[in-house]
Formats: sequence, structure tokens, C-alpha cells
Amino acid sequence: MSILEQLEFLQNVGEKASKRTAEVLGELMNLNVNMEISKVGIMPIENLPEEIGEEKIVVLRIDFSGHITGTAMVMLDINSAHEMAQILMEGIEKGEKIMEFTYMEQSCINEIGNIIVASFIDTIANELGVELNMSPPLFLFDFGSAIVQSTIVDILSDADFAIVFNTRIDALDKEKRVNCSIIVLPKPSDIEKLSKPAK
Repeated sequence: MSILEQLEFLQNVGEKASKRTAEVLGELMNLNVNMEISKVGIMPIENLPEEIGEEKIVVLRIDFSGHITGTAMVMLDINSAHEMAQILMEGIEKGEKIMEFTYMEQSCINEIGNIIVASFIDTIANELGVELNMSPPLFLFDFGSAIVQSTIVDILSDADFAIVFNTRIDALDKEKRVNCSIIVLPKPSDIEKLSKPAK
């Protein structure tokens, strides 16, 4: 299996998952939502902290298991995270801030992050003809490289590659755009499974 085959598979996953995400978010927000993949890539895991950078970011982490095991993360800069929450929270009292974000904002970001990751993981499962289970989302707010490094150490210390989907989400009715990245970190033994249906 070549890298090209994997990239073609992942591009297809990204396009289908983006369409699914936009449909679900549109129903949730009662808005016309569009989501596009601007870039899909596979990079060595050691390059990921540098790719993410040193700024503080919001990360929604969800672990998955089954035919493929690993971790998926939705990454948002602070402004994008606030923007995403405010679209969903319009007209709702924000409440008291806890570490930059209110409990209500965290809840909204968790909900949206869960929808995004579920769309990508479910699409991968459907394309491979398998079942994958997901954990509840974990809200993290810290320096990007620190989150990535702790995640790698936590469950994937021997990981070789990271799959990166750079995306943009447009709430067309509000003329709002949110940029986010979806990072998928499969176990090294499972990376080869990401281009062909299970037998």
C-alpha cells in the first residue's frame, strides 16, 4: 500500500465527513453551514508539536477503539473556539469564566467537537466496513505542543505518523468562519488499515 493510496482514501474520508458534519451542525444551529477540507496530510509524529505551535489552543480529545485504535483531536485557536461557542449560544447567558471559557462555552465546544470527530471516525468505519467505538470528549486548554506531547506519551508513545485534516467551517447565514484542524493518531500497527476494507 502506497502513501498515495492512503492519501486518496483520507481525502475521500475528509470530503464525506465534512459534508456530514455540515449537515448535523446546520440542523443543530438552524443555520446554513458549509465545511471544507483545505489540506490533508500524513506527517511524522515528531513534527506534530512544531506544526501545532506554542500558542494556547483548545483541544477536544476523543479516543477510539475497535478495528483501529487511537486518538482523534479537534484543535481550535482561542478566537475560533469562542466564535464557535457563540454561534451555538446566541441569546444564552454565558456564565462565569473558568480558564478563559465558561462552563456553557466548554459544553458547546464539546458538543461541536464531538460532532466533528464522530463524523470523521464514523466515515472511516463506514469506508472500511467496521465498527469503531468512541470515548466522551475531553476538553483541554493549554499550549498546543504540550497537549500533543502529553497525548503521545499518554497512549501512543510508539506512534509513527499523524493524520492531519485542516478545515474551515462557514456559518453562511452569520457570515462567520471557523478554522480548525482534526488530528487522527492511529496505533502504528493500524496505520496500514487506513485504505482498504476489512476482510
